[in-house]
Amino acid sequence: MQLQIHPLLRLPKNFEVDGDGPDDINLINSKSMEPSLFDDPDPELAPLLDQLRNHLESMQASHAQVQGIENAMKDAQVALDDVLFKHMSPQLYDTTIQT
Repeated sequence: MQLQIHPLLRLPKNFEVDGDGPDDINLINSKSMEPSLFDDPDPELAPLLDQLRNHLESMQASHAQVQGIENAMKDAQVALDDVLFKHMSPQLYDTTIQT
């Protein structure tokens, strides 16, 4: 059985990716932690410190990626509210906004 892609998900044959690269979407590369914090660890603690460093770097990268999302969400809400206000009756708008 061959799976078929929904027509809305099919890309045109001449489709080119433009503007979606890491630099285009402001993807932030994580910065590694200062090595001096982990210099010469106790041999028994070295694996634990490596794991901790990896987790900290991952958390830093995750945090850097979501900075600014709150403002973007507020801007999107304002834009949506503006569209609804312009295209709905006052009664329907009030009902929609209150829910």
